[in-house]
Amino acid sequence: TNIIFRPDLSYNRSTSMKISEGERTSTKNPDFNFLSNGNSSSRGNTFSFNGNLLINRKLNSKGRSVSLEFSGGLSDGKTEGDTYSKNDYYSIDSIYELDQRYTQKNNSYHWRARVSYLEPVGRNNFIELAYDVRSTHSETDKVTYDNDGSGNYTILAEDYTRNTKNDFLNQRISASFQSRRAKYNYTAGVELMPSRSRTSVVKPREGESRNQAKDYLNFAPRLEFNYLWDRRHNLRVRYNGSTNQASTDQLFDGIISQTATDTTWGNPNLKPSFQHRLNIRYQKYIPEKASSIMAFMDLTYKQNDIVGITRTGVGNRRTTPYDNIDGNMTGRL
Repeated sequence: TNIIFRPDLSYNRSTSMKISEGERTSTKNPDFNFLSNGNSSSRGNTFSFNGNLLINRKLNSKGRSVSLEFSGGLSDGKTEGDTYSKNDYYSIDSIYELDQRYTQKNNSYHWRARVSYLEPVGRNNFIELAYDVRSTHSETDKVTYDNDGSGNYTILAEDYTRNTKNDFLNQRISASFQSRRAKYNYTAGVELMPSRSRTSVVKPREGESRNQAKDYLNFAPRLEFNYLWDRRHNLRVRYNGSTNQASTDQLFDGIISQTATDTTWGNPNLKPSFQHRLNIRYQKYIPEKASSIMAFMDLTYKQNDIVGITRTGVGNRRTTPYDNIDGNMTGRL
């Protein structure tokens, strides 16, 4: 019987400052050409604690075993910042300014449980059955004030003030077949991944807006093949799928961030994204010559990928709402 517990405690402080200048011109709408300048600064700190407990019990000498895994953690963060931006529409002699100060708190906690059973079948073959459940609660509370003209920030900026909460439950039900040989081993299986997401938003002068819980179901095969010329010379091919939930900011029904030139919007109807990933790794090490060669290839295909789509609108200003897009791909060699 193996029992392993791993705790992780961290504290982070950060400070940032940004200064920008630019010009935006349009041949279609030259009256709204503008010069822009802005600056922003922020100060933040985050405390987090996580723990993982793994219990594995070997039931016989042929490889039958059962594993239990429990993990959980929490994170508590706070950021304070200032942002100023100015647009000079020089063709029509017009000025637009944005001057704000904000405080944002980000809190979350999560837990996960996994149980797996490994049963030997014949010689050096195994069947594994596993169930994994993960729950995450995240909350973002942001309060923003506008400059009242006298250098004090006393006017509540209602479009930039909100409290957003999200509860996300993700399950993985898997069955796989494993075969282990002297020169190679492989795993082939299937996973079902049902998930549920629910978001609530509180805005100034409005009550809580709670979206109906949304359920999603993803399906993916699981494949892995390893070929071993020897311990230092091998090839691995692996495919897997995973589900990822949007952040609380991305799920907000309103403005996430805004400067004098650009605005980013959230979308409470975002679906969790699903990622297919193929990974190939080859490595060879020759100790007598102290030389090695390694080669990697990664291919990723995403369904319901969560992306920002930027459009240029009135006054030559850009808006970026979040949405789900199929077909995004990345590759690396």
